[in-house]
Parts: sequence; C-alpha cells; structure tokens
Amino acid sequence: MELRQLRHLIAVVEHGSFSRAAEAVHLTQPALSRSIQALEAEVGAAVLERNRGAIEPTDVGRLLLTHARQLDSATRDLERDIALTQGLELGELRIGVGPYGGSALVGPAIGQLNRAHPGLRLKTVLAPWQELPDRARARDVDLIVLELSQVQQMDDFAVQALREHGMVVVCQPRHPLTRLAAPMPAEVFSYPLAGPSVTPAQAAMLQPLLAASADGRQPRRGLLAVECDHHRGGWLNDTPSGCYRTRKATSGMFKMEGIHTVDLFRYYVGEITAVQSFCAPSALPHYEFADNVTTLFWFANGAMGRFSCSHNKCAHSLGQQVHLGPKYGHIYRWAVVGTKGSLTIDAWSLTINVFHYVAQPPGSNSLKPELDRTIDFSGLPDHNQAAHDMAGNRREFMRRMAAGLPPYQPAADAFRSELVSWACDESAYRNAERIDCTNLS
Repeated sequence: MELRQLRHLIAVVEHGSFSRAAEAVHLTQPALSRSIQALEAEVGAAVLERNRGAIEPTDVGRLLLTHARQLDSATRDLERDIALTQGLELGELRIGVGPYGGSALVGPAIGQLNRAHPGLRLKTVLAPWQELPDRARARDVDLIVLELSQVQQMDDFAVQALREHGMVVVCQPRHPLTRLAAPMPAEVFSYPLAGPSVTPAQAAMLQPLLAASADGRQPRRGLLAVECDHHRGGWLNDTPSGCYRTRKATSGMFKMEGIHTVDLFRYYVGEITAVQSFCAPSALPHYEFADNVTTLFWFANGAMGRFSCSHNKCAHSLGQQVHLGPKYGHIYRWAVVGTKGSLTIDAWSLTINVFHYVAQPPGSNSLKPELDRTIDFSGLPDHNQAAHDMAGNRREFMRRMAAGLPPYQPAADAFRSELVSWACDESAYRNAERIDCTNLS
C-alpha cells in the first residue's frame, strides 16, 4: 500500500464524503474512489461502509486509520525537519483552535504569518475546545489555542501565554444597570444573558455569583439564556474575484452568512426590534467588508440574542487556502434553553438533542438536564445536501406554484428578514450604531 492511498482514507473519514474529500486532496471523485478500492483490494477487506447515510470506517478501516495517521504525521514531520535542515521555510503548520481563539487571535494573525513566511502551508482546524487536546495528542494538529483555564490540568503540554482577555457586559443605554455607578456581579447576573459558549472552568468560577444573584428567589439555572456560535470557513470567496466579496453584491458579512440566523431567531424567539453589529479589520485583503461580525439582537418580548461569524478560509491574497472548520469547513450549532428543558441543534450532523430538567433535592442550586431523545436526520443520502438543499427548495417552490398552492414562506416574511440582515451590516458600517428595526421599509 502507498502513503498516498492512506492519506486518501484519512481525507474521506475526516470529511465524511467522497466529494468533499476529493476536493481536499485535489482529485476527481472517481479517482479517489479507485484509490480506496485499490487499498481495499490490497488489504483484502472493506475499509469504509455507509451507516445511515454517513461514511464510517470498518473495524479493519479503523485499525488502518490509526496507523495511517501515525505514518502521515511522522512523514510530515520528516519533510519539515529536512526542509529546516536545508534552511528552507517549507512545510505545514496545523493549528487547532476554538471559536474565540479562531475569531479573536488566530484569524487576524494568519494573513501576517502568510506574508512573513510565504513558503509555509497553514491549516487551521476549528473545533470545540474539548476535542483539541486529544487531536494534538493524536498529531492531527501541531499546536492548539485555548484559554489557560482549559489546560491547567494537562501536564503533557508546554504552555505559552499569549494575552489576557476580560469579560465585558453590554446592555442597551436605557437598561436599569446603566443607572448604577458600579454594578456588582450579582446585579449583572440577575438579568438574562446572551453570549458565547461557557467552559466548565468558567461556569464553576461564576456559579457562586449565579446563586447570589437569586437574592432569596429561585436560583438561576444557567449562566446564559441565549447561546449562539457560528464560525464558518469560507466557500464563496476563495479568490480575489469572488462574486460575493463586494458590498454591492451582499451588503456585508452578515447578509452573506447571517440571514439564516435571522430567520431562526425570528422563528424561535420572536420579532427583532433593534440590532447592533461589531467587527474587526478583515484578514482578507480582497474583501470590501470585514470578514467577521458579532451582532446583538433585541426582541419585542424583551429577550436579547447574539450572533458571531468569521469567514477566513482564504486568508492569503495569493490564494493559499487556510481552512477553518472540523470536517465540512464550518460549524453551525444552536442551544435553545427554556424553563422546562432545552435542546441542542447541530445543523451539520443533522441531529437535535432534546433535554428536560430533572428536579433536584430541596436546596439545590441547579437542575439536572436529562436526555429525552435524539432526532437524527443523518440518514439522508448526503448530509450537506440535506442541510443546504437549494435545488430541492427551488423544485418544491415551482411545484407548489404550478399546483396553485401558496409558498411555505410568505414573501413579506422573507423580505422582513432581508431588511433586518441589511440593518445588521449597516450597523457595522456606522461604527456599531444601534439601529431600530421596527420601522424598516
């Protein structure tokens, strides 16, 4: 067997489909299939199988995959060491990073690193922070970027502090907290909060504040009322000539990526009354707008939400691709928290986990979530097709129109989401000005 075939096996398993793996290794899909077939013929057994529509390694495939990854990592290390011995700036640097590190630290640095070391290939893997240490131990990545609280108990890692970051609470100008000269943490945490995912270490540190904020009432059941992270590797704008890179074409990052979130926010929470967007300078020099955005939402029912998106697949003006995302180039996950239960939604594995709260003994400050059921849509032939079936959507629209049936989505409702998305981008252009969405037209 050849190293090339083993790398093809790794690519298919990591990307979850032959089509995406073929793109990653720069082959046609038939050529990749022939390579895997040749590998199976040589080992005398199947190495891949379909399980409810998903491609998974067989027992033989898993054994082969373990050795393939070790061999691939050792070969890449050897190539890099030889290049360094010859004084060459060649090789590949694989960086594992979580959502915060990807948007705040690694993303802005990638462009500078590419310009300083043009011979260095960069691969950025965006994944939940819990997975990153094991991926580093397996040599899937060369280094990882985490909060120090997440690696304090990991004696097998050399740790280098990069910079400190603080926690900031943002509220509207007329919020009751603004009338306090120096709000105490218990006063802040007495209100529903929206924000990014909280690590167990952070939750343990803040738990006493949650209990104190109850002030004799029922204690808070969790830190965040709304939790939303969306970090996506680019697929529309890999080249400077990408048609979606201009303000005229999209209005901005939010309109390009966030309009689906607006639809979901309006469906789950209610009508959006105001928005405020923040962004940092783009790592992509050919964009007319920032390749990142964080937007705050105010809803008619008094709720508040947050959306964050980064779009840094191609961070090099010469076209060298830097991938952000575990298998499919991006992450899109939701958590919906209610008074009686919660659910987590992973748009790309096509699963929904439904939880209900189990009452704890009297005096307990928390409720234990218990899994009710998992709704699994991964049995569809191609999960990406199922998640983003635009062709199917168009066919269904035409079918309903031909049959004299109304569309599933009223045009006026879709137009409302378009207006709110435009306001999100416009707020970023106006230096994070809060925009009233009640009278948009």
